[in-house]
Amino acid sequence: MSALARISSLDLRPVVAQPQHVEVKAAITETPASWTAGYGLFLTPTDITPRMAWMLYESVGTLGKVIDLIADSVASLDPVVFVDGQPAPNPEPVLRFLAKPGFNRDRVRLIRELVVQHLLTGTTYLCSLGNIKYEPVALDVFKSMFVSPVAITGHVPESYIYSEGSMTGRFERQGARDYRWIDAMGMSELTPILAMDGQRRGIGRSRLSAIRTDVELRLKGTEHNTSMMDKGARPSGVLNAKGGMTAEQAQDLLGQARTTLGGSRNAGGILVAGGMDLQFTQLSMAPKDMDWSNLVKVTDDTIVARFNVPPTLFNSDAQTDNNYETAWTQFFDNAVLPEFRTIYAGIAQMLSFRTGLDIEIRHDPTKNNTLFRQISARVTGLKSANLITTNEARQEIGKEPLVGGDYIYGTGMEQPLEQDVYDSMRDMPAVAPPLPPGAADGSEGKPERAPKAERTEGKNVWLT
Repeated sequence: MSALARISSLDLRPVVAQPQHVEVKAAITETPASWTAGYGLFLTPTDITPRMAWMLYESVGTLGKVIDLIADSVASLDPVVFVDGQPAPNPEPVLRFLAKPGFNRDRVRLIRELVVQHLLTGTTYLCSLGNIKYEPVALDVFKSMFVSPVAITGHVPESYIYSEGSMTGRFERQGARDYRWIDAMGMSELTPILAMDGQRRGIGRSRLSAIRTDVELRLKGTEHNTSMMDKGARPSGVLNAKGGMTAEQAQDLLGQARTTLGGSRNAGGILVAGGMDLQFTQLSMAPKDMDWSNLVKVTDDTIVARFNVPPTLFNSDAQTDNNYETAWTQFFDNAVLPEFRTIYAGIAQMLSFRTGLDIEIRHDPTKNNTLFRQISARVTGLKSANLITTNEARQEIGKEPLVGGDYIYGTGMEQPLEQDVYDSMRDMPAVAPPLPPGAADGSEGKPERAPKAERTEGKNVWLT
């Protein structure tokens, strides 16, 4: 029996109608110190911890910008619900739930937070609250820096410990083929979402690990230029006292130099000191040191490329009308859509476990300007080459079929290609082919209307 047939007999009662399913606070309990394991058990010297990744996200402007750009683009795509590979007959309950998943979030904010955590740390954690035998009541996002995998057996975490402030909880692994991590009361579930395993199974590898040196170099370059500006962006030199000086005099003179010459406002200033014979010798250095800014550009390109984002979107000097539009197409193909599939695959897996259905969530390309231009150009080329019909092209861009649009016509007065089947009258069958549906009542060629969905009174049945 298919899932579409099964859901007609399922009574997936709303969780809010059952008081025993509303107690979701049981997932947050006090955790013994012996349960908590250091995240370092899963890390190698080249790995970067979730906390380090978050600090770099807040400190490096280019890194924050590229991650925010991907997260905003993924969150802007409209989801479409499928069951058993076919459009869900009633997707509204799922879409309404995702539109308001709880905790003052909307769908855009939920997806954005999931994407940011995944891009930074390699793993994002979705917590679904409510009895695991029914649809979830709410969805929450756990920051990766507050989640610790513990008790390794077969390289797969047996449990996850969540600890943020005074809130803690433990989620134990269940299942043999497909793992689930559920709290002791069965009132909440933690779903790790990752694109692929890193050094350990079940733990994603942060993309920042491969460019950790570049990101740190980006920070050092900024600090270098800041230090140069604080010193007036002037070359260093040696201040020599011919008559000698005590340690206290040297320290006092150095303090005066920093106060008088340091900072951008004192650039070009003159230090005047009396009471001793001073000689200043300039070192063989030049303001060329400020070329660290070029190194910053190089590291920026490295960071952008690591997240599959075209540098054209960030480098305005290389932008033209043609390559800028092409860059957006590459950006969605290489960065946004793969991330969309990763995040929504985790959400669909959680919903599939809870409903017993094979749920898949795809994106609607007709609602996004960049993707719509891309798909329109593709179907236009296929239609011009007589590879698809008019109605097939219209279906690709979300339009209704037209009467007579199911045939491929040649040029001029040629016969439709789908009708030019027989070479002569002798090859035609003796029995005429059956009339299309509706031909008897004069509605030949008109597309059939889908039957109206029956209303289910008194039930909140998902996807039916």
